[in-house]
Amino acid sequence: MKMLIVEDDPVSRLLLQRFLEPYGQVHVAINGEDAIATFQLAVEQRRPYELVCLDVMMPGISGHEVLEEIRYIDRNQSRTKVIMTTSRTDVSSVEQAIQGRCDAYIIKPVSREALMNELRSLGLVGLKVLVVEDDSISRRLLQRFLEPYGEIHAAASGRDAVVMFQLAMTQRKPYDLVCLDIMMPGMDGYEALEAIRHMEGKRSRARIVMTTALAGVEDVKKAVQKHCDAYIVKPIRKETLIDKLRSLKLL
Repeated sequence: MKMLIVEDDPVSRLLLQRFLEPYGQVHVAINGEDAIATFQLAVEQRRPYELVCLDVMMPGISGHEVLEEIRYIDRNQSRTKVIMTTSRTDVSSVEQAIQGRCDAYIIKPVSREALMNELRSLGLVGLKVLVVEDDSISRRLLQRFLEPYGEIHAAASGRDAVVMFQLAMTQRKPYDLVCLDIMMPGMDGYEALEAIRHMEGKRSRARIVMTTALAGVEDVKKAVQKHCDAYIVKPIRKETLIDKLRSLKLL
C-alpha cells in the first residue's frame, strides 16, 4: 500500500510512520502545500496514494483545504482513502470533514489500535493473527476460519507462541489477534497469556481469545484475571468465533 502522512508535528508524524511502515510505502509531507504537490505528482505519474493520513490544524493551508484539493485532483479516480487526524473535537470540524468526503476521523493522540481499526474497516489492511494450538486438526480448522480476514501465523506450543509474539513486537509488526489454546504440553495457555501481557506492558494490546475444552467457571476466571479478551469453549464453530471478533471490534 502507498501512503502519505501529512503532519506538521514531528512527534505525531514519527508515530504514524511507525504504525504504518509495516503495511507498505510511506511518504511524508510537513504542510498542506507539500501534501497537495506530492499528491498531484503521484496522480500524474499514475502511482496514486491509497491512503492519506491528514492533520487538520496546520499553518498555512489547513487539512480541510488539503482534503478539498485532494478530492478535486482525484476526481476521476476516487480511490484514495483519507483519514483525518486531529485534536479538534468540535462538531463543526467533523461536519466539514464529512462534507469534504473524508473516510474516517481520529482524535489525537492517535493510538495504533484506533488507526488499525479504521484501516480494517476501510478494507486497507487485514488482521495479523497468531493461532496457538498443539492439536493439528484444531489448528488447521482455526486457520481456515480466519484466512479470509488477514495474515495467519500458527504455533504448536505456548513457548513457540511467546517467541513469535516477541519477534513480531521487535519488528514493529505486532499481532492484532491471538487465538490461544489452554491445555498444551510445556508452557500452557495461561502461562503464554501471562508472558504476552508482560511483554506488551502498557502498549496497545493484542486481542487474545482463549480457545479451549475447559468450560469450568474457575477456568474462565483464571483467564480473565490474566487479561484475556474472550473465552470460547471447544468445539469451535465459525459463527461463534466471528461473532466474538466482531464484539471485539476486530471485524
